[in-house]
Amino acid sequence: MYKVNEILKALNGAEYHGANDISITRLIEIDYNNTDANALFWANDANLQKAAEIKTGVLICSKKIFDFNKTPTCNVIITANPREAFKIVLESFFYKGKHEAFIADSAFIAKDAVVGKNNFIGQNVVIESGCEIGDNVFIGHNTIIHSKTIIASNVKIGCNNTIGGNGFGYVRNEKGEFEFLPHIGGVKIHKNVEIGNNTCIDKGV
Repeated sequence: MYKVNEILKALNGAEYHGANDISITRLIEIDYNNTDANALFWANDANLQKAAEIKTGVLICSKKIFDFNKTPTCNVIITANPREAFKIVLESFFYKGKHEAFIADSAFIAKDAVVGKNNFIGQNVVIESGCEIGDNVFIGHNTIIHSKTIIASNVKIGCNNTIGGNGFGYVRNEKGEFEFLPHIGGVKIHKNVEIGNNTCIDKGV
């Protein structure tokens, strides 16, 4: 539970119209029929008319929406970028984004792989020979990191990924038949990259 004044401070004193003693207990998607006075949500200008009809809760919106209905019954936070403001509130109060250092018992890490500090390595992760993993890296469950893959620090990799596998490369021989072109390169992922779930990144030739 966070007082609206705390929220406004995180938003650098955004303009506010509403009760000063209100507290925020949860964030929700925009709900035109919301009845929870302590819920916070946001609206963009595409929701101009409907957003003006919201009766309860704390709405983050633009001045355009507020001016459309200058007598709202819900509490209103006015900002130039409502979506960004919602993100700031989410990260400042409701989302604990940093992972804890953890290596699952079911993970396989090759003996010669170089693995940095404070990493999360999930269930059934495979890190093959010749890999280099930096610090503060998150690798989700069931992900395979093939040999010659270099992952810099502060990278987040989701679940069920394959990184550094063979690409889909073929050449025609003299008979016109397709033959597989061996891939002997690798993959390098730089700092602060985020890779979602179910992604495949092949190594180069």
